Amino acid sequence: MFCFVYKYSYGLTQRRYFCSQIEYSYYEVETDYYSATLRFGERESYFRRDGVRTQKKQYGVITVKLFGDISYAKSIAARLNVNDNVSLLILEQNPFDQSFMCDIKKVYNSDSIMIYIDNIDFQYNQFMCVNRDFSTTYDNAIKFGFDKLKPFIDQNIDMVECYLTIQKYGETYVWYFYAVGKTEVKFVLFDDKLNVLAMS
Repeated sequence: MFCFVYKYSYGLTQRRYFCSQIEYSYYEVETDYYSATLRFGERESYFRRDGVRTQKKQYGVITVKLFGDISYAKSIAARLNVNDNVSLLILEQNPFDQSFMCDIKKVYNSDSIMIYIDNIDFQYNQFMCVNRDFSTTYDNAIKFGFDKLKPFIDQNIDMVECYLTIQKYGETYVWYFYAVGKTEVKFVLFDDKLNVLAMS
């Protein structure tokens, strides 16, 4: 079983293109004390850029950035409330940007996801799903990305790995599709109406 197989036909030939990571939900919240994001999707169970396709699994990642000096903290405790079901999370510090992160075992699809950070919050704060009203589904975003980067992907078909994520672009959120080849990376950034905003 591959991580994700996207079959697309060109004339009489058929190639198999692979997406190593697909992000289909992105939540965010910001308070006076921190900002937090919550991402859900599918990715390879053995997640690394090695050109090898492995079995896929669902994933969730929560990231919290505290405002102010927190260099002394190595971890923080947070509570995730999804439809009144509360889970306790321990987020470890990311040494690269001083944020705090942890994996979430279950993927949620809900309009009611709230967070409470111990010793910081006074109440639960509501996450907002930034792609809830996207006009384009992630399936169509994948197809669009493969179409736009087809020449590069075809040239690197034995090694290429592709990724679809959601990124902030100015004041809005957009699809970000990129392909990692043998020696270079190509990308296309496009909005939910499939308008290209940037491309390499």
